[in-house]
Amino acid sequence: CHIGWATSAHTARWVKWFADQGHDSRLITNEDKAEIDGVKTYVIPKRFEVESGPRWKRYMRLSFNIWRIQKMKYPMQRILWLRNLINKINPDIVHSHPLWYPGSLGVFVNCKNFVVTVMNGDVMYHHGKDASLGHHLMVMYAMRKAKLITGVSQTLLNAAQKHGASEKKTHVIR
Repeated sequence: CHIGWATSAHTARWVKWFADQGHDSRLITNEDKAEIDGVKTYVIPKRFEVESGPRWKRYMRLSFNIWRIQKMKYPMQRILWLRNLINKINPDIVHSHPLWYPGSLGVFVNCKNFVVTVMNGDVMYHHGKDASLGHHLMVMYAMRKAKLITGVSQTLLNAAQKHGASEKKTHVIR
C-alpha cells in the first residue's frame, strides 16, 4: 500500500512497477484524477480539507472558518480515516512516498513493515525561516519508525541519518 501523490512520475512509476510484477498494489492519494493501470486507488475525502471558499458563502451556510479548530480537527479526521482504511486493506507493507502530505499520513498508521522513500525537501530543508517544528518532529519519528528508508542519493540518506535513521535501514536506489 503506497501513500503519496498519484500524479507524481516517481510515485506512479514505483506503484505501477509493483503492479506489473503481480503484487496487489494500492495507492492512497489526495488527487481526484488518479488512475494507474492495475492499481486500486483510494482518494482522501475532500471533507477533511479546510474550507477555503468565499467568506460570504461560508457565512450563508453558517460554516464559520474558525482556523484553530479546523487546524486540529481535519488532520485528526484524515489520520482516523486512513487508519481505518489500512486496517480494512491489511497490507503487508505501507510505503510513504514522500513525507509531505499525503505521504506523511503513513507515519501515523499501525503497520509492521513501514517503508519511507525520502525526497529532497523531506530531510534536507529543516532549518531557517521555512522550518516547521511539527514537520521536523514527524520526520524524526518516521526515521525511527521505518523498517527501511530509501533514497536516490547518499546525500539524502545522510540527511535522513541526521534525523535519526539508522545506517542499517538506509539504502540508495537508482
